[in-house]
Amino acid sequence: MKAGIICLTPENLSAEWLLFEAGALSKIRDPKTRVWTYLLADLKTQHIKEPLAMFQATVAEKEDTRKLIHSVNKTLDVTVPESTVNHLFDKLWPDLEEELAAIPVPSGAVLPNRPTEEMLAEILELSRAAAQSRKSVEVLDPYLPAFAEFMPVFFQFMPLLAEAVKAGQKPAGPSANYPPNLLPGPPIRRTFLIKHHDDAQLKRTEGVNAVDDGAGRLFVLDETGKVLARFANVEQWWPEAAPEVLPEKATVDG
Repeated sequence: MKAGIICLTPENLSAEWLLFEAGALSKIRDPKTRVWTYLLADLKTQHIKEPLAMFQATVAEKEDTRKLIHSVNKTLDVTVPESTVNHLFDKLWPDLEEELAAIPVPSGAVLPNRPTEEMLAEILELSRAAAQSRKSVEVLDPYLPAFAEFMPVFFQFMPLLAEAVKAGQKPAGPSANYPPNLLPGPPIRRTFLIKHHDDAQLKRTEGVNAVDDGAGRLFVLDETGKVLARFANVEQWWPEAAPEVLPEKATVDG
């Protein structure tokens, strides 16, 4: 299931089975999986505590329910046009509204609002968690230009990977002596040696890093990840600092 709607009432807010189901749904490893809570019997968002408060809450009234239906629609493999969803929703809402109005009155009083101090403490905790999460990835900020430069290379490689998987083959990865990619610390300028198919002479090029796509194309990068040079029909390549992998009878061009 990619969409889970958890109907909440004052009586079931702490039900163990409901919490179990909510946790099971939220841990499904599918980027389109979503969980919503649907608040019945005059429940409001301020009545909901963690862990249920972490899910998107929908109040059982017309426009909020419409938003819920549109959100569920977006999780489908084949979505329904928004105009169609709105048309059907407007026709069917009176039936649902009648059912909602027929829900029995809770046996006890509706839960009181959560204390202001408790809600403020929760907001502070979430804010701190968000700040800590942002801090943990700040180290990647200097490499964002490199990612932007390298993404076209990645998308060029993807069709080759798909073909190899379809054929039941393991795609050829980078050579065994591929240097570590953008290690922390000052970048080191390297000289790379490149051997093309049907050419005994080696080509020489400089850069901080290099990566191949497993299909004979090599990309030499600078310290920011920008592509300095591209080579096709590559049989083998290596950093000059690793002479033990030099092919026999090969000569260096220039």
